[in-house]
Amino acid sequence: MAPRCASDAPTACGEHTATLSHNGLLTQTRDDGNGCGLNGDLCRPFDSNTMTFRCPANCKRIQVLNPHAVGDQEISYKPLVIGGPTDEEETLENTYYRADSFICGAAIHAGFINDQSGGCGVLSFNGERSNYPSVNRKHINSIGFDSYFPRSFSFLGGTASKCRDLRWPLLGVSLTFTILLSLFTTSPAVFFSSTFLGIFFHVALASDPPNLTDYYAIVSIALGRFLPASFCMFAVYHFFVRRTLHGLHAQIEKTFLWLGGCWVGALNNYTFDKIPIERLTPHDLKQQPGAVPALIIIVLLLLLIAIGQAWCLRVEGRLPRYLAVYGIYIAVILTLVAIPKVSLTPTYATPRVFLTILDERSYPPLHLGPSFGRRHLHANAPQSPISRHPGRAFHQRHRPMGIR
Repeated sequence: MAPRCASDAPTACGEHTATLSHNGLLTQTRDDGNGCGLNGDLCRPFDSNTMTFRCPANCKRIQVLNPHAVGDQEISYKPLVIGGPTDEEETLENTYYRADSFICGAAIHAGFINDQSGGCGVLSFNGERSNYPSVNRKHINSIGFDSYFPRSFSFLGGTASKCRDLRWPLLGVSLTFTILLSLFTTSPAVFFSSTFLGIFFHVALASDPPNLTDYYAIVSIALGRFLPASFCMFAVYHFFVRRTLHGLHAQIEKTFLWLGGCWVGALNNYTFDKIPIERLTPHDLKQQPGAVPALIIIVLLLLLIAIGQAWCLRVEGRLPRYLAVYGIYIAVILTLVAIPKVSLTPTYATPRVFLTILDERSYPPLHLGPSFGRRHLHANAPQSPISRHPGRAFHQRHRPMGIR
């Protein structure tokens, strides 16, 4: 998530209630988008006013992704928290932050709110200050700045309140709904459509909504994305899922493999968030700690997955056709790379896409046996047209359960 200003940041003066995204910024504060003008004169006064705020959970993980200058330092891949406690006791009354710091990250660093649940409170603007120290607290190493800045803020003690972030209780509700649905539903259409509907709106409204503070806008964006997502999921169901789930009565295995994999992919902003790769460029790989080892592990994992898929396709007799399809994909990518003055740069989502998209038709088959609702072909049974083709007969007997 790239740093940007909250849409309802404080205006020039007075008290304002802001429901902040993870990265609250106080630098651009006028609604006309022109900023605060030369020396911040349009945003005065810089002190003697307060602002109430609310932060969601898990703000500690928000970092500056693009190089950001703080004095003579260039900051990237760390929280933009400038300053901290100025006394040895590290009291809240003597803790100050530069005004362009992330509000929620600074509140966690000051010990004002909890990262796991978020929180609400009141901050006070203190005008110009100098010598913002670098302090390592609450797993956040703040940035030092040994000069003056025309605006700073601190947190008012006794104003913190427990306005909980409800995304985790809502996750429990959504998980319960989808698990019960998977266990007691045998119809592929009912299971797939209902699961997609529940998980889509959970992600769109709770676990990974847009970085906005207008709830009506969030609902509007979710509804706008629902129709194209439904079309894509219909294609996935029609061509892949329907054939794989037809006649399947292994409810527990289906819940663990299908639904579990679906939730891992749906919550990718948490499940894959610890992977220290944001962009696959040489500069970013060098800047972000642990990026090179993580990239090596991902490449090896993808290689193992590709070998496993190729083996299953070979056993099923479909490897030549799929080699032709992948050849077309590679040719298109090479053609795009060859276009002059056009840069084709992989993004942070590239490894996540490869890790989460495993096609059911090439996933290693599970030999579940009759007790799991599969009917094996008997040796004395009449030979059907399908069984005359070894690859198709294998697939007919052992249809793989994929993870999507």
